Amino acid sequence: IHHFTAGIVFAAAATEILPDLKQQSPVAVLLGGAVGVLLMLLVRRLGEKAQGPVGFIAAVGVDIFIDGLVLGIAFAAGAKAGLLLTLALTLEVRF
Repeated sequence: IHHFTAGIVFAAAATEILPDLKQQSPVAVLLGGAVGVLLMLLVRRLGEKAQGPVGFIAAVGVDIFIDGLVLGIAFAAGAKAGLLLTLALTLEVRF
């Protein structure tokens, strides 16, 4: 279920935000994607080292922080995109 809700978040971001950004600055989209992949690899590495309650709390904290950044970007893109991602992220965090 968690992967399904994460897919909903990805689909909402891809359909509502990415087309506008791609037209304005394709280089920024590519750089942002590359930085995102590097950060995911870094978080994975840190998650392997920090286990137990501390690792879990750190992983949840990073997840919520990134969700907040995504929501900020979505609302900057428009109210419709922000609301759609708020609903999708609510489902994702719930599960």
